[in-house]
Amino acid sequence: MPVTSKDLIALSDQLFGSGTGAEVEIRAAAGRAYYAVYHEAVEVADKLSLAVTNKNTGEHAQLCSRYSGTSSKKLKAIASRIWAVKKMRTAADYHNTTKITAPGVKHHIASCKSILDELDRLATAASCSQSSSVAP
Repeated sequence: MPVTSKDLIALSDQLFGSGTGAEVEIRAAAGRAYYAVYHEAVEVADKLSLAVTNKNTGEHAQLCSRYSGTSSKKLKAIASRIWAVKKMRTAADYHNTTKITAPGVKHHIASCKSILDELDRLATAASCSQSSSVAP
């Protein structure tokens, strides 16, 4: 069975809440929270048939371009939010000398959960829209 965004955010919570406060755990928690958002955002972008608008970048930037390349203010805002949480993940994964604090990661996880909630609402709305446009 494939790993889901819910599995990743649950692991993030588990790592963060382990009680040790070890830097390696809070850095890992930040990464898992971001990847919960990333994978869910890819799935929702596929459901919404959002096209990549900038193919000359990496996968993460391409994902953001799928949301920002629309005329929807809501989707553009999601792109900005995804980009913002990606910055924390990058610091946590690649910049070992950057100070990563528990309060910062706690805020990051909360932001990721908020984005996941918004993506869930979009996916639900898209599913309802698709099912109502299909004749019985």
